[in-house]
Amino acid sequence: MISDIQQHDHGTGTQDAGQEQQHQQTQARRQPQQQEERQRLRQQQQQEQCERQRQRQERNQRRYEQWQERVAQRQQERYRQEREQHEHYAYLQRRSPNFDELMDEILGERELEEYYLERMTPQDRQEVWEQEHLNELQGNPAPRAHGLPLDDTER
Repeated sequence: MISDIQQHDHGTGTQDAGQEQQHQQTQARRQPQQQEERQRLRQQQQQEQCERQRQRQERNQRRYEQWQERVAQRQQERYRQEREQHEHYAYLQRRSPNFDELMDEILGERELEEYYLERMTPQDRQEVWEQEHLNELQGNPAPRAHGLPLDDTER
């Protein structure tokens, strides 16, 4: 009986050895294929990573260019607004050569005096007022200077 078991073990041992050898041979054939597959996968992953990085750089470049365009547009708009404001201000400060003539035709003496008064600086108003009162005190009332409305005593 022992011999049967030994014989059986010995027979399966050679069979196991044959299967092991066959497995090793299969592994030996597969190993280069697996290495090639791993190498191919690594290369593919590297290519994909490089492609993602390239796409990210392109996207960032586009975003930067768009940002630059927006900044340039904002600057142009701000400069345009400032230029318009300055032109408007300059236009308002510019006097028309016949503006005063038209005012004389349209407005009466009272309105013109008020208009000139509004255009005077406070210091000019004070000087005109002092000169008028000095003339009155000296007894020679001069014609009323443009720019001052009648005060209560003159009405």
